Parts: sequence; structure tokens; C-alpha cells
Amino acid sequence: MNDPHFSRTTTAFRPFDTTTALRPARLLCPACARNDHHESVLECSMVDGTEFHRCKTCAGVWFHVKDLDTALNAASKGDWPQPRAELTAEASDDPNIDWSCPCCGGRLIDVKDRHGSGVAVHRCLVCYGGWIEFPDLQRAEERMGGMLARLGRAVRAVLPS
Repeated sequence: MNDPHFSRTTTAFRPFDTTTALRPARLLCPACARNDHHESVLECSMVDGTEFHRCKTCAGVWFHVKDLDTALNAASKGDWPQPRAELTAEASDDPNIDWSCPCCGGRLIDVKDRHGSGVAVHRCLVCYGGWIEFPDLQRAEERMGGMLARLGRAVRAVLPS
């Protein structure tokens, strides 16, 4: 089409990134809400260039990065303090209680790390954010540190002494 009016209107449209534009001013912890704990506001911090929102109560973290490998790699480098409260295992493991996204309210689903680390991430199918519980943060740190140590030993074994 060579209609000049058509080209002017279509170039005015740009992709709309809902993951940043529609984020609420404050995020509430999905684990604390799911386990009937008090409302816990997530605090923002940066780790290795990735933005994480940490809960002081349960020590879980929320991230907005769409690439799970990037998020897990950054999470493994974080200095995450212990949780303030012990969550009850019965409420935390109940499959009948859905996880709710703190960013958009969508439903979170469990995704396992594809590299076999055993880390479980609760991902939102709407905004692609993710929630990592504290035990999984510890597991990510152990696995990533262990992998790097094994790689270092393998490289040193090949190099001449």
C-alpha cells in the first residue's frame, strides 16, 4: 500500500512490553500469601545485573528475567539471608493451593531446571516472572558452585604442571 496516511499510523505503534509497563508499585510475597502468613512486601536488589525482589519473611525471591538460565545463574551468586519465619510444611506442600503471581495475578506453574540441578521455579505464564523459594536458592548456589569447582579441576588436570 502506498497510502501515506496508512504508513504514518502504523509507524506510530511500537511493541508494548507489558512485563515492565504493568508492574505494580509494590510486589507481595506469593509464598507468604499462599501459606496464610501476614502480607510481606518484597524488597528489590540487584545481583549480577539481574533484578530480584526478596521476601524478608520466607527469604524467597521473585525475578522478571525471561531466561531461566540467566536468572538461576545470578541467583546462585546472591548472598541470601536466612528466612525470618519457618513455613509450615503442610501449607507449603498442599497441591490444592495455587501459586499466584505477585506481578500480574496470573497462575504460577512449577518448572524444573533443565540442567538437572533439582531447582524448582514457579513461573508465571502471563508475565514470565519467576519465584524461587529459599531451599531452591541454596540448591542453585550449591550446584552452580559445585559445577564451577569440577570444571576448574578438569581444566587444571589437562594443563601441564
